[in-house]
Amino acid sequence: MILFKRLDNNDDWTIYHNEGFGATKKIDLNNTGAASAVANVFNNTDPTASVMSVGTNGRTNASGGTYLALAFAEIRGYSRFGTYTGNGNNDGPMVYTGFAPAFVIQRDIDNQRDWTLVDSKRDPFNPRNDRFTTNESSAEVENNAIDLLSHGFKIRQDQTNSNAAGQKYLYMAFGQSLIGTNGCVAPAQ
Repeated sequence: MILFKRLDNNDDWTIYHNEGFGATKKIDLNNTGAASAVANVFNNTDPTASVMSVGTNGRTNASGGTYLALAFAEIRGYSRFGTYTGNGNNDGPMVYTGFAPAFVIQRDIDNQRDWTLVDSKRDPFNPRNDRFTTNESSAEVENNAIDLLSHGFKIRQDQTNSNAAGQKYLYMAFGQSLIGTNGCVAPAQ
């Protein structure tokens, strides 16, 4: 997952996600628009383990532009990026991450929806109801029942921002601790 931001212009935060929509579409972090095809943003080329491609679109590569790119890779026991499909009821999908998430951000890919952000610090008990949205400047609200579990997260509400029936959702999850190469849990640094 890669987030791009042009620093010398008022362009939106542009997101690449291989599982969500690949190198032919983009979605923005700071607005509610659905994933859409935009010519030459990622050069229609998925990244490799060591190289990411950008096209000639101003969102990622304008002549003379200055950019920030935040590239995330999954780290076993600490971070996971993927998709899940909503089922439209209060016993929503369980998303396995392999660790206890401390922070989850999610969004419907195909519709105009808010980004929903929940964490384990502001709302320390399940269900976590307090949420922020990255595309608004409003205060947190209580209406996003989600459980943060020892091995993933579970949606606990039929809500369009996180669990509409048949809708595909993109998510980023970061954990509370890292698992070392010896299989032991170590504090996240």
